[in-house]
Amino acid sequence: MAYTYAYTGVGSPSTVLRSDGSEFPQDPGNVIYQEWLAFTAGGGSTTAAPTVTLAARKLAAQAYLRDRAADLRLTALGSRQADSVFQALRFREAQDCEADGSPTEGEYPLLAAEIGSNGANLDEVHDNVLAELATLKTDLVAIEEVRIGAHDDVEGAADAVDIDAILAAVVWP
Repeated sequence: MAYTYAYTGVGSPSTVLRSDGSEFPQDPGNVIYQEWLAFTAGGGSTTAAPTVTLAARKLAAQAYLRDRAADLRLTALGSRQADSVFQALRFREAQDCEADGSPTEGEYPLLAAEIGSNGANLDEVHDNVLAELATLKTDLVAIEEVRIGAHDDVEGAADAVDIDAILAAVVWP
């Protein structure tokens, strides 16, 4: 299928909109971005961003920030949903083990499975898993602080130039 492409004017660099409605950042890891590169290398051109209202521009910029933060959270958690669920269960076991006065390996099978590779015994494993959780929480909080700060800045933007400057100034952790 032949697609057409247009810059949305959102993001840094600008996000591109494909005629089927797929919106994608200019990110080398994105499959649609790679298709767009092949399209432009083959002589295809990308149209300029359509004129949009300030309100629509703010919404698009805030959606971009939300989506970028979600991508970073997935990277921090692990890209597969099953891995994320597994990590959540592991962290929960470590928290429960910490509160348990006399934990046994049978009560905490996910932690017990890590004895030898992540600690010499159940206490060491749960300490290491809790330290991992603390680091992850710090990373996730930093992502959310950047997202919320930029979201609020975009909400207060007076024009598209302000929005572009805000997005260009975002430094993700």
